[in-house]
Amino acid sequence: MPEPSIFEQIIGRENWGHRPALLGAGGCTYGELLKAVEDLARAFRIIAVPRHVVGLCVPPSLNYAAALLAAAAADIVLVPINPSTSADEKRHVLENAGARALLTDLPPDKTPFAAGAPEAAWHGARLLTLTPAEPLAAEPGDRFLVYTSGSSTRPKAAVLTDLAISSNVRAIADNMALSPGDSSIVFTPPGYTYAMSQTLTHLWAGGATVQYPHGMMYPAQILRLIESCRLTGLACNP
Repeated sequence: MPEPSIFEQIIGRENWGHRPALLGAGGCTYGELLKAVEDLARAFRIIAVPRHVVGLCVPPSLNYAAALLAAAAADIVLVPINPSTSADEKRHVLENAGARALLTDLPPDKTPFAAGAPEAAWHGARLLTLTPAEPLAAEPGDRFLVYTSGSSTRPKAAVLTDLAISSNVRAIADNMALSPGDSSIVFTPPGYTYAMSQTLTHLWAGGATVQYPHGMMYPAQILRLIESCRLTGLACNP
């Protein structure tokens, strides 16, 4: 029997309801996080069928962490986009990926391109319908579509599968010896694998994260959160 995916294992922790999953101002327990995952997965199933692509343009937050798990629960392919990128880059990523929907907290006048009426709204985000020119033909097990930074050319996509993500998360968590007592702060761009990996490794280990939406703009606030939340680790690029 193959080992369950890390998504199945995290979502299956229904008896962990009282344990902290997210810390800080937007904190919640595992029970509250899994309720958000259930609600979001239900909304994804209404707006997209399995293996359809859905864009995710929110900062590190409850919506971000929930969407990473809800993608697996609804069997859709999630393409995370950094909210700080230009409108042109957001538009390119969504069109190139053939996204059918977009979960975003951007105001209507900042939405990358014309979208239908919101199908659902919660925690300050809206789930919008999109009409892709060429929908992506995803394979079973495809889970995330991550785009390069585009420093030298247009951003290009890399497909991450359930198996690849699960293997990577387990390897990193084991290498760092993460446990339910561990916690960290996620402030790296949510469109890249660093933020995804940090969030998923701690959730898989049963730990917690602070989902910090301001990047490195206020480093003193990061230091205060390390102290007030008693974080055990800090992941960042040297």
